[in-house]
Amino acid sequence: MFWSGSEFIRRTAADILCQEAFESMGVKVRITTEDGSLGEEGLITSILEQAIEVEKKPDIIYACGPTGMLKAVSAIACAHEVLCQISLETVMACGFGVCLGCAVQKAGTKGGYLHACTDGPVFDSRAVLI
Repeated sequence: MFWSGSEFIRRTAADILCQEAFESMGVKVRITTEDGSLGEEGLITSILEQAIEVEKKPDIIYACGPTGMLKAVSAIACAHEVLCQISLETVMACGFGVCLGCAVQKAGTKGGYLHACTDGPVFDSRAVLI
């Protein structure tokens, strides 16, 4: 996960990408891994909550990962009134929205769907129900 230009939260040190590139641009990078192999140890939910409450409320959160994690991150962002963009990991068999494998329900509507392959895969977390 990456938020507000300064936060990387990954499972292990091997999963961290582009750290040097961001640092070379003057971006402050904070690393957190689930297993503690690099940076702080912890799960995304507790670390994100702490960062928002204690440090600084970000302008926006960008997140990609499993649906359960995206749901938790979206809930935290909503609770703190922070914009959140999520990248959905889903089956995109046809790439045209015809097969419906990537259909995701729109928030606040009955029967309305978006397709990750044509409308996404990145969505405002408030726009979809995951």
